[in-house]
Amino acid sequence: KLYCKESIQNSASATLVQSGEDEEGSEGDETSEPAELSIDNLEIEGFDVDQPTAEAFAKLAKEAGVSQEGFEKLYKGMMPYMAQRQAEQLNELRASFLEDCRNDPEIGGAKWKQSLSSARQAFKKFVNPDTQMILQASGLDCHPGLIKCFATIQQLISNDAVVRGTTASKRDPAKAFFNNSNMN
Repeated sequence: KLYCKESIQNSASATLVQSGEDEEGSEGDETSEPAELSIDNLEIEGFDVDQPTAEAFAKLAKEAGVSQEGFEKLYKGMMPYMAQRQAEQLNELRASFLEDCRNDPEIGGAKWKQSLSSARQAFKKFVNPDTQMILQASGLDCHPGLIKCFATIQQLISNDAVVRGTTASKRDPAKAFFNNSNMN
């Protein structure tokens, strides 16, 4: 088996070495299985430890031969970064959804402000607060399909416009009914 081992003189260069041999070519000692890494001391202020993620990270660190101290340092350093990247990606997704909405022929363009206003009214009216929080946290509240759906719902339930007729003619109804009569 070949593996990559960093040279002590130049940490930037890497050399391939036969497994079980050191850099001089002499037989190396058989390395023992690394100890299990504990995920009990992974508290990070402002972050909840996700058990499956911590376990998967510990498994990979164990396979790479990382010590407990190194594992904790890597985990505590990476989790805030990963949370930040996740938030950035979610914001990018929201922006993409909103751009798609603005360019949509049904709800976008000149109709965008009215469509968004209608969708918001129906969303507030029919979606309970817990579901609103879930949709907003996931970015799905900005999805074009959801905005179309709620804009359509609001249009269907909105008050109908009253259509007024034209003014009645001032002509005598009897003359209109008996138009050939001279008695009117």
